[in-house]
Amino acid sequence: MRKFLLLCCTLFLLSACSVSEKYQKIPSNETVDEKKPEKVEQKAPVTKDKKISVAMIGDVLLHEQLLHYKDYSPSFAAVEDDLQSYDFLLANQESMPVGKAFGLSGYPKFASPDYIVRDLKEAGVDFLTVANNHTLDHGEKGVLAALKNIESYGLPYVGAYKSAKDQQKMRIVDVKGIKIGILAYTYGTNGNETPPGKEYLVNRIDLNVIQKDIKEIRPNCDVVIVNMHWGIEYQSKPNAKQKQMAKAISNAGADIIFGNHPHVLQPYENIVANDGRKTHVFYSLGNFFAAQQDKLTYVGGIASLEVVKDAAGTIQVDSPRLIPTAIIEKNGVYFVEHLKDVEKQAVRSVDWVKDTVGLDE
Repeated sequence: MRKFLLLCCTLFLLSACSVSEKYQKIPSNETVDEKKPEKVEQKAPVTKDKKISVAMIGDVLLHEQLLHYKDYSPSFAAVEDDLQSYDFLLANQESMPVGKAFGLSGYPKFASPDYIVRDLKEAGVDFLTVANNHTLDHGEKGVLAALKNIESYGLPYVGAYKSAKDQQKMRIVDVKGIKIGILAYTYGTNGNETPPGKEYLVNRIDLNVIQKDIKEIRPNCDVVIVNMHWGIEYQSKPNAKQKQMAKAISNAGADIIFGNHPHVLQPYENIVANDGRKTHVFYSLGNFFAAQQDKLTYVGGIASLEVVKDAAGTIQVDSPRLIPTAIIEKNGVYFVEHLKDVEKQAVRSVDWVKDTVGLDE
């Protein structure tokens, strides 16, 4: 009997040990040996600065010798790589592209073929300014026809408008995340008056209006460009009025001023506004493509700047540059060339351009 009891006690103890081992193997949050997952530190994504190039070419003015080209692309081929290299390129289309319906004509009342817009766009132009002394050469009908043609080729415009509503629409272009606002004005329209009540057809220079326009567009964009059709023809230095207006436009909030109308190059200037900002002024870019009698107008330039927007939204406009260009006639056909490549044929040298503008290529 005692042996039997001893046997039963032994079996019971062995069973208890087995159950105890079983339950000890169940995972527990309190198990000392358990490895907890390591915390992975999430790094904020690195925000890179945004950087673009902004540029403008001078007057596109189709005189009689240039009216009947079927395609202007060959005329721009030599500088096309430069034109297409910029992120945003403006051009002053001075002779209105009204088309054949108005009868093509040169000076003094220009009527240019509409496809000059097509070929400028293909060459790299992104935006046209059309506030100049020839805007009203063919009156209201001419403005409306020209703007319709410009729109048909998919280019935006500034300085002349179809209606008051069109004029009130801010011209702001987003270029790779940097918003550029564009304004344009002309000193006059060669005595061609604006029809009463239709002042929207062309923007005229009025400092009060310009300052108001800059104040309105400034909060909506990163960079403000103002195109001014001003100055005295064939003068290679800005006059006192240009200087005065440039200072006022700078203080109003403009970052860049591109000038046209003199048909020759004028200096670059860096103006410091009252609030400490820099305003880059190219007083005149000369002619890009034209055929005036005065051969001194056959030299112009491509002006450019770099715009940088950092992660904090701070904007810096810098690195002003001008590439000199020359209009060269070959067997009755006119071409835009790099001045350095045709210096022996041109009326001005690269050194003259450097001395006049104050910038190296």
